[in-house]
Formats: sequence, structure tokens, C-alpha cells
Amino acid sequence: MDTVSTVYQRGDARFDLAGRFLGYPLSETGDAISEGLKQRLARYAEKRITELGLFPSNVQTCNVSTMDADRPPSERGYQVDFVIEEGGTIGVSGILTKHGWPTLDHGLHVEE
Repeated sequence: MDTVSTVYQRGDARFDLAGRFLGYPLSETGDAISEGLKQRLARYAEKRITELGLFPSNVQTCNVSTMDADRPPSERGYQVDFVIEEGGTIGVSGILTKHGWPTLDHGLHVEE
């Protein structure tokens, strides 16, 4: 299984002409998540999903990402997605770290 990391920078909020919130644009930065932290986050997410009996056997890649490029690595929230061969993903969102080790998360997500 290949493990890829991406660090995104969140831009300013966007609104349409009626004033409705359209979200924040994301852009990739040149930064990368360290190899050690990337592996610890992937193992943490795999363990959380396996504990619930949901880890798929046909995982193709693992994507580790964060949208908090403006914060130091110790204060970032991370997301780990396991992409399966059929194209869906299962992952863990909002993983927080303490001294470089995953400690807490906001929960699982599944996408088709």
C-alpha cells in the first residue's frame, strides 16, 4: 500500500452575490508531512477502523492530509483516507497529535 501526504492551505472565505457562504478554497503547498508522522497516522487510522471490523482487504493507497498549513505540525488536525480498488474511501478525520503521536480523532467517514 502506497502512503501519500498532502498539506493544504485554506484561503479566504468565499461568498456568492446573495451573500451565501461558498466555503474556503484549498490549495496545495509544497510542504510534506514527515515520513515518521505519516506512518504513525496511517497505523493509528488502520487500528481504529480495524477495531470496528470495517477495514477493507483491497486497499490501494493511503492518503494522509491536513488543511492547517498555517499552524505548526503539532497543532494541526490530520485526515487519513484509505482508497480501495473500487474507488471508495474509508478514513479517520480530525486526528490530533501530542508530541508527534496520534491521540484523539473526530471519527470515521466513508465515501463511495
